[in-house]
Amino acid sequence: AAVMSAVTQTYLLVLAQNFTALAGGTAKTTPQNHAAASFTCKRLPIDNAIDWAASSARIFNLIRATGHPYSGATTTFAARSLTVWAAERIPAKSYVGRVPGRVTEVLPGKGAVVLTGDGALLVTRAQIEGGTETCAAETLDSISMTLGR
Repeated sequence: AAVMSAVTQTYLLVLAQNFTALAGGTAKTTPQNHAAASFTCKRLPIDNAIDWAASSARIFNLIRATGHPYSGATTTFAARSLTVWAAERIPAKSYVGRVPGRVTEVLPGKGAVVLTGDGALLVTRAQIEGGTETCAAETLDSISMTLGR
């Protein structure tokens, strides 16, 4: 089972604290101030696509923001969709001829190191299209792979 997110835990706490008032119709309500309201666009699947040429921080934050219980960050691998569920930030190494998306190390039981625009990330959990979520080292098992192509 996936770990419950902090947002979900907080939502359940607030619901438990207010359930009686909500169920009884006595919960305090506050009308929305439409003059101060803001709008956003609906997220589309393309919004979760990883641009490996972006910074490690940006990619790491995308992976965190779209992880469970959401749909995950996506990339391509061998003409198939790959969902990246989790990653860790790691110290940057200097690479000559940096190729963003290139797998540079496979760490069995831990994951795979993937180059970004300014460093690298350790991709720890991934899921190939049609497969199950696993340790990324099981899917990204060769340093001759490049993601996003």
